[in-house]
Amino acid sequence: MPKSPLNDQPAMQGNGFYNKNSELQKAGIDQFIPTWRDLVETIKFTTNDAVIADYASSQGKNSLSPINIAIRSILSRNPKINSISVIHTDLPSNDFSSLFETIEKNNNSYLSDQSRIFPSAVGRSYFDPILPPNSVDIGWNSWSLQWMSASPTNIDDHIFIDCTEITNLKNSFSNQLAIDWTQFLRCRSKELKLGGKLMTIFIASRSHTSGWGPFWNEFWLTLLELRSFDLLSDTELALISLPIGVRSVEDIKNPFDKNNIFANLKLERLDIIDAPDPFWDEYQTTRDPMTYGLRWANMAKAVAGPMISKVLSNTQNSRCALNEIFTRFADRLSSHPFKVNHSLACVVVEKVNYDPELDL
Repeated sequence: MPKSPLNDQPAMQGNGFYNKNSELQKAGIDQFIPTWRDLVETIKFTTNDAVIADYASSQGKNSLSPINIAIRSILSRNPKINSISVIHTDLPSNDFSSLFETIEKNNNSYLSDQSRIFPSAVGRSYFDPILPPNSVDIGWNSWSLQWMSASPTNIDDHIFIDCTEITNLKNSFSNQLAIDWTQFLRCRSKELKLGGKLMTIFIASRSHTSGWGPFWNEFWLTLLELRSFDLLSDTELALISLPIGVRSVEDIKNPFDKNNIFANLKLERLDIIDAPDPFWDEYQTTRDPMTYGLRWANMAKAVAGPMISKVLSNTQNSRCALNEIFTRFADRLSSHPFKVNHSLACVVVEKVNYDPELDL
């Protein structure tokens, strides 16, 4: 089956839905804010104009805190700075209207009381160069690199690659993840200034399983139930596959040489942590299974809803609505709440001037 290019894939659920249902992502980001503070404090500026790139911004809410931190650091250390450009990038299908509304109206916007900040946006995949060469001082990216540039094939026996029993499928996904990782790094290396740094946070694992298997298995069981009621067709069931993969520590390190350098990017830091489950934590206090199920289902809808909507809209005589799927999923999760144990990687790289022949 042919690959599905990322540029043709939908972004997160629109109309501000992702902003309203990305508490999980924020909880993960918060774990790495100290690392981000350390990073931005080390950036040295060679001009009076700074550029911050927010790669895969989605609708912007979870980017406000890290960008605010970066701006405050720049202004405190460079009071004569002329301008700070903040460039948000995402797929062409992203909900940029919600992004700009967030920037303009959110109480935590980085535009508050600032006159030298200039936001803009680019609608292109970051698996291509999207900004001018040697233009970016600081790069931020979170919760996106698990999404592949192309899905090698549909997962015949599940929705999530960790849960398949088909070895060849797992190998295909692993190969695509490796290609995407090196391509992402190459593109960012072209865009970063010498001495510029990028921090990226994404789903990872300490072994070769991510911890997301039980969660997405509940979703798969929901789809099978809908199929048993003839609300989903065999074709629809086969086409609903998440183009997501999980990298291990070894996968992340693999492109870098013995000096921890790849494409003039030096691997400065790599951390993998046990990430929080804020919905489980809330449930421990409230003992409200309905709210637990709804929060998790809405998070899943925020990230997977557009992909599933595309499948349903491209299928003739579809009998199932998107809301039906996620209502049933919420009910299933509410019937037996559990903690989702998952891991996040945080990678920091710096653009360096490196000649590999010096090591020969």
